[in-house]
Amino acid sequence: MIPIDLKGRRALITGGDSGLGAATGKSLAEAGADIAIAYRDGPEAADAVAATAKTFDNKVAIARVADIASAGGRKARRRSGWWETRSRRGA
Repeated sequence: MIPIDLKGRRALITGGDSGLGAATGKSLAEAGADIAIAYRDGPEAADAVAATAKTFDNKVAIARVADIASAGGRKARRRSGWWETRSRRGA
């Protein structure tokens, strides 16, 4: 594995509740990124990924339902400001 330092960076992982999205979220958190996991179904799985990501030092990891497959879903996510609501460390 190539060491990458992503401290101070943010990543939005779509489909982060399972499969490649979950693995990507965990890897990015391990590299130092704050992560937000967007999912349509599976809040328990997304919360589990976020909890695992928080085991790495100084990580913000949130999981929120967000349907980005449609234009309406993307607009609703932007209007909600859901990244900003809990983006501070320790929130």
